[in-house]
Amino acid sequence: MKRPDFRLALCLLGAGACWPWSASAGIDCLDTETALEYWRPIRELVSQDGMPADELAPELVSCLGSADPELRDRIGYELFSYWLRQEQLDDQTRRGLLESLSGRLQDSNSLSRSFSALILAEIMRSDTAKPFMTATERQMLLDRTHAALTGESDFRGLDPVIGWVHPVAHMAD
Repeated sequence: MKRPDFRLALCLLGAGACWPWSASAGIDCLDTETALEYWRPIRELVSQDGMPADELAPELVSCLGSADPELRDRIGYELFSYWLRQEQLDDQTRRGLLESLSGRLQDSNSLSRSFSALILAEIMRSDTAKPFMTATERQMLLDRTHAALTGESDFRGLDPVIGWVHPVAHMAD
């Protein structure tokens, strides 16, 4: 049976322009309106069969540093959490996210550090349910998190404009 074309479904549902789905699509989460137009319908259809989660996940990483709480929390966190908890990301994608997000723990953007740490906690949870990490990778993550946490200088919690920041709490996760 042929899998439904997810891209076509988004186009038909009025997701705006029908962008290509590869990481080279160039959806810049700093362009908040364009990113929201792109990601909102994906979030709404997250549970549909045929969702190309392995292709979308690397694209979504840049949204974790967005100052827009809808893009960062409601879309970024919730999509990653769903995909990881429903085991919709393969080991190669999870490993790529592990490397990419752990590298962002030293990012100068507090939101990027904080929400990368939050998704890493979800990746660790997924590793508990369906192991993919080596002992060396787990130690690397622990070392990077420890280094980031001991060097953290942003102790904010809830910011009235951008929402939750709290990198210390997310790294503790």
